[in-house]
Amino acid sequence: MYQVFRSFCALASVILPLQLAFAADNNIRLVQSDLELELGCIKSTQALSIALTLPKVFALSQDRSSLIIQNNNHVVAKLSGEASIRKFTSETNIDWLQSLTELENAELTLEAISFRTGNTAISQFNLEKHKNNISAFSASCKL
Repeated sequence: MYQVFRSFCALASVILPLQLAFAADNNIRLVQSDLELELGCIKSTQALSIALTLPKVFALSQDRSSLIIQNNNHVVAKLSGEASIRKFTSETNIDWLQSLTELENAELTLEAISFRTGNTAISQFNLEKHKNNISAFSASCKL
């Protein structure tokens, strides 16, 4: 019985992420030396999925968390989500994404906070080299 359960868990861990990846109409992956940002959108609902992998462990498993995106100490977005180990995930509305490409200062501060552990992970994201990709991604997600 234990082996059947282990086999099921192994199979589910492969199939479930594949289903989530294929649920999005469009995906983009932005990589910097210390972080990875994956965005996916579903046109029909205008939902945006966000997966941010940071360099530092800040959460345990499925912790209620928040991601604060700042530009020049001004909060651009505050997202509620879930975090496990170094990865924050959330779903939100796509509307605010295009406004990121219109910011004058391209240096963003991303701060993920785990409410269970109280730990944070902060990283800088240089938006300048990704502006065109984000703008094209945002346009492709509109109805």
